[in-house]
Amino acid sequence: MTRYNTSFLPEKKASSKKLIVIGLCAFLLLFITACTSNDTLLMDEGSLSPEQIKSYKQPELSAKEKAAQKQYELAMKYFDGQGIEKDEILATQWFKKAAKQDHPTAQAMLGMMYHVGTSAIKKDQHQSINWLKKAANQGQVDSQFMLGTLYLSGKDFAIDTQQAEKWFQKAAEQGHALAQKKLDKIKKENVPSTLPSS
Repeated sequence: MTRYNTSFLPEKKASSKKLIVIGLCAFLLLFITACTSNDTLLMDEGSLSPEQIKSYKQPELSAKEKAAQKQYELAMKYFDGQGIEKDEILATQWFKKAAKQDHPTAQAMLGMMYHVGTSAIKKDQHQSINWLKKAANQGQVDSQFMLGTLYLSGKDFAIDTQQAEKWFQKAAEQGHALAQKKLDKIKKENVPSTLPSS
């Protein structure tokens, strides 16, 4: 099991800590990409009857949502170099266009990019939190988990256990296993709970 708590490392290993955080962020970006790919159906069609396959429908999207989704897809192509030359600057421009139209995964991507900094975006924790919150408030589970992690880490701003618990709780309610583990750890360490008991 991968552990992300690196507080036990000596200060001279700060670059190792940064590499671990960047690795975690890269994993989350790849996970978001895989979960939002429209190129594959996440069900095994061999196990479905022809009637079930025919009845499977994507939810209808408004024109605005369709435009934002296409912008996001184009951003991902530039970001990953899928069929076109990889270009982080163009990817960032398209992520921003989709994010400004409330596309939650584009908002999550921008939040992650601002968190780690890229060749196209300067590291900015205020912008990172802003975009992650926009995505998280729309139910984007990876953003909820990331916010909880950032608030609990105390890196770049003060530790806020209340905010960490809030975002871990929201992610856990959507079945995010790591968020549930973090909540369990907070309770085990006797950190006072600020959430109403169920």
